[in-house]
Amino acid sequence: MSGPRPTPRLSRARREVLQRVGDRGGQQVTLADVHDDSHRHPNATRQLLAALTADGFLESAPLPRGTRGRPPLAWSLTTKGRRALAPADETATLVGVLASYLVDRPGPPDAHELGLQWSRAHEDLITENSEQVDDLITVLDALGFDPVHTSKPAGDSVSLRACPLVDDARARPDVVCEMHRGLLDGIIQRLGLRQGVGLVPFADQHGCRVEVSADDTDPSS
Repeated sequence: MSGPRPTPRLSRARREVLQRVGDRGGQQVTLADVHDDSHRHPNATRQLLAALTADGFLESAPLPRGTRGRPPLAWSLTTKGRRALAPADETATLVGVLASYLVDRPGPPDAHELGLQWSRAHEDLITENSEQVDDLITVLDALGFDPVHTSKPAGDSVSLRACPLVDDARARPDVVCEMHRGLLDGIIQRLGLRQGVGLVPFADQHGCRVEVSADDTDPSS
């Protein structure tokens, strides 16, 4: 079955470099700030920074300077990078949500309601009265879905190229994909989106797709 790839896990070396960027404020951190010459060669650290940037955990920009010559690059954490450094990973958060729901509800769990509760566990990622579709993408990125935004005349489309629960989704799409619909509904309710928003599981070989139509109809219906 085609679809999204599993959400990538950071190697020990990448996590260590990402942590050093975070420990130094997370903004405009240079190679010299991150590098530890007793541990690895500077080129190895540079390659790790480049890999973290390519995977969306960091962003880089030339550091302003008042002297002539090429300015050094500086790296800053992205939302995805900050999320990766959180004490508990997304799987642990989801397990906690599932456990609390099952304790409170004696009957069989409703996957959509589980997704709604999952979204409430991440309300800190949602800001009200903001660019709504952009914030939707920010939240999905932070949760490990690797979203790619495409604008179309009929509305916006967001391809989800990774999934933190992709193996479970392939085995039980009726449960996991419905839970993700609940997650999506919880996010858009908090953002106040008025357009119709729908999830199309395993839409193509690259992943699932979130469709945001120009009206209030559900694009996935």
